[in-house]
Amino acid sequence: MNVNRLLFKTHLLFQSLGRGEFLTRCKMIIEPKLEKIIRNRYPYNSQAKSFSELTAILYDIFTVKDVNPRLEEELVKVEAELGPRLEALYLREDLPWSARHNADPTLARLCYLLTRMLQPEIIVETGVAYGVTSFYLLSALMKNGRGILYSIDLPPLCKNSEAYVGILVPSSLRTQWRLMIGPSERLLPQVCAEVKCIDIFVHDSLHTYRHMMFEFSSVLSCLKGTYAVLADDIEGHGAWFDFTKRLGPQFQAVVKHSYKDGLCGIALSRSDKN
Repeated sequence: MNVNRLLFKTHLLFQSLGRGEFLTRCKMIIEPKLEKIIRNRYPYNSQAKSFSELTAILYDIFTVKDVNPRLEEELVKVEAELGPRLEALYLREDLPWSARHNADPTLARLCYLLTRMLQPEIIVETGVAYGVTSFYLLSALMKNGRGILYSIDLPPLCKNSEAYVGILVPSSLRTQWRLMIGPSERLLPQVCAEVKCIDIFVHDSLHTYRHMMFEFSSVLSCLKGTYAVLADDIEGHGAWFDFTKRLGPQFQAVVKHSYKDGLCGIALSRSDKN
């Protein structure tokens, strides 16, 4: 990092003092480095499933067989719509952060399938980046014809970074979207107090043990009846294990990423009333 870029980032960091984000920003920088030293990777791999294995289980839980091909066809259409937008994004030379922050297709596809299967009223996600998972979630909500997505994101300290949060989401999908810029430590409790019940929660923000457990604990009382929880990049520690043990879902699994070396977790319960 050159001197000018370092000075600019330092300037942005101290600007965050006025927004009450300074300590959060410091933790975002320090915590991941500390975790690599003090925590071991949790041995989830032995139980990890492929995307196709998991979808077969989900179809058995939530749908009848003649619905399955239709959902697969829908996914193909969604990805065909997103593809050109991704290509145009990658061609830009002014991207404020690396495209590697985009969600792996496994997480994004699970977001779509679960939204179509559960027909949720309220979805909450933490971590947006350029908006891959938001695109899938909102596409499914539009297909459902109902539901609201609350998305919380604190973008990296870069020039014009806020303008790029969710940039992949077109205006046609934004009517069911509530995008909130700021730390989830402040905004997530506010959303939980407002909505009372969360049908789907997606964690894809800071993947440290402390932060993941904070987010999981924040939404715990809002998970009632039929719900699903998705969490990305769970392999670094045991937060997912500790959370699901406390949550006690009817079903939970660990799923391999399609393209990246990582895992995501899924937990769900289905009420007989639904």
